Amino acid sequence: VYDEVLGKICVHCHMHPDSNNGDGGAGNTGGLGFAGLGLDLETYAGVRAGLLRAGARVSVIEPPAPGQDPLLYQALARRHAELEAGGVQAGAARLGMPLGLPPLGEAQMRLVRTWLAQGAPGPG
Repeated sequence: VYDEVLGKICVHCHMHPDSNNGDGGAGNTGGLGFAGLGLDLETYAGVRAGLLRAGARVSVIEPPAPGQDPLLYQALARRHAELEAGGVQAGAARLGMPLGLPPLGEAQMRLVRTWLAQGAPGPG
């Protein structure tokens, strides 16, 4: 997952700030008109820490409720839905990821789903 998705695609907007002179990208420290979510997908500790919502940490790898996909998978699937609908819909509460890029391919989506189903194990 790190080599194929997080490290290759997600990290440019969700990196650890120490890797880029204090700028963790639009999805972490903010930018491009977006408030930062505090989501570091560059490090496993960052992935495990999740994102900031209303001042609290929320997991992106554990389902938010029974029967729901983890937030990471929801964001990736939303990008597919946006493409199928012809673009981001007005008033959309959350944008699909990766922002401004094509959605992940079928094999990448399966890889992420499998990794999450296995409990999102760490590297190595």
